Amino acid sequence: MNQRLQALCDLSMGTAREYVGRHEYDGRVEDLSPEGVRAGLARLGQGPGPEDPHDQAQLAAFERLARLELGELELHRSNPLYHIAALDVSCYDRDYAPAAERAEARRRHLAAWPDVVDAAVASLDRVAAPVAEALLPAARGLAAGLPEGSGEPQGSAPVGREGSGEPQGGAPVGREGSGEPQGGAPVGRADGHG
Repeated sequence: MNQRLQALCDLSMGTAREYVGRHEYDGRVEDLSPEGVRAGLARLGQGPGPEDPHDQAQLAAFERLARLELGELELHRSNPLYHIAALDVSCYDRDYAPAAERAEARRRHLAAWPDVVDAAVASLDRVAAPVAEALLPAARGLAAGLPEGSGEPQGSAPVGREGSGEPQGGAPVGREGSGEPQGGAPVGRADGHG
C-alpha cells in the first residue's frame, strides 16, 4: 500500500479492516484524540499518488473528505459514533481467518479500549446531551457477548484508564451539567418544531 493510501486508512482503521479487507489493521484502532487526528490529517497527501489518473482522483477525493469531516467539521468531536465504531470488536466474529488469529486480534483490540475511551473523552466536547443520551445503549452494548472469565472487559460501557466507568477529564455533556447541548446547531427538527 502506498504512503498516501496508508495515511488515509490510518484515520479509519475499522473501515479499512472491515470493508476493504486490510487485515494489517486487525487488533489496531485509530487515534481519535484531538492530537491524533491532527497528526493523521498532517500525513494526508504526503508522498506520491497512484500512477493511474482515476485512482489518483479517487484518493484525492477521499483525502479531501477526511480533511472536511475530521479537520474542518471536526465530527469526531460531536459524533460519538466515530468512537463507538473504534471500540467495536464484532468484526472478529466473522470467519475470515483462523480462530486463533481472530482471537489474538480481538485481544489486542480490547487491550486498546482504555486508550480509545481516553481519546473519546478528550475529543467529545461538542456532543449535544440528547445525542449522548441516545447513544449510551450503543456504547454499553459493546461489551455484550464478551465471554466471562476471558480476561475481556465485562459489564457496561468501556471505561477510561482510571477504570471507574466515569469520564476522565474532558468537557461535561451539556452546559454545566444542565443537560442542554453545548455549541453547534440546536437539536430538533429543521422546521424548529421539536
